[in-house]
Amino acid sequence: MGSWLDRRQTRLLPSGASSTPTVPGRERTGAASEIRFVPARWLVLLLGLAWTFLTGGKIAKLGLAGLVWSVAPKPVKVAVAGVLVSWVIVVAGAVAAITLLALQIG
Repeated sequence: MGSWLDRRQTRLLPSGASSTPTVPGRERTGAASEIRFVPARWLVLLLGLAWTFLTGGKIAKLGLAGLVWSVAPKPVKVAVAGVLVSWVIVVAGAVAAITLLALQIG
């Protein structure tokens, strides 16, 4: 399974073209011209937890949340940010309503 961090960019070929067009200043040397190791997200999380247990450190709630956040995919981060923003709007509206009610009563 490919990495989510490094997705392949594919180009659409013009109709009738048999191979990819060459990019100026960059020659096509083969399919495996660049090889990079990108660890899986679950592996990073597992190694972080193992390192914490082996060094005798305690796992704080914020430290664990930060570790999970660092390996979370972007759509999950966007969804969490949306929920957080909506929660802040609801709380701000509730505080404004309570303040308005307190001003009207007093």
